[in-house]
Amino acid sequence: MTYDPNLQRPVDAQTDREPKMAQSSGGGSGFLIAGILIAALVIGGYYYLNGSSTMDAPTPPAPTTQAPATPAPAPTTPAPSNN
Repeated sequence: MTYDPNLQRPVDAQTDREPKMAQSSGGGSGFLIAGILIAALVIGGYYYLNGSSTMDAPTPPAPTTQAPATPAPAPTTPAPSNN
C-alpha cells in the first residue's frame, strides 16, 4: 500500500485562501525616461541658444591661376607587334 498524504489530512483543515495581488515595483523606469528627456532638452537648448546668426564660415581657397599640365604627345612610331 502506498502512502497518500491527502488521506491523512482532516477534511475541515483546508481554508479558502484569498488571491494575493502582485504589487507593482517602484517607478524606476519613470526616472530614467525623465532623465533622458531632461538631458535632451539641455543639449538641444545649448545648441539652440549658442547658435550665432553671423556667417563666419571659413572662406574658400582662392582659385589657382596655373592651368593643368598638358598631356604627353602620342608616339609617332607604332608599337612593335608580338608575332
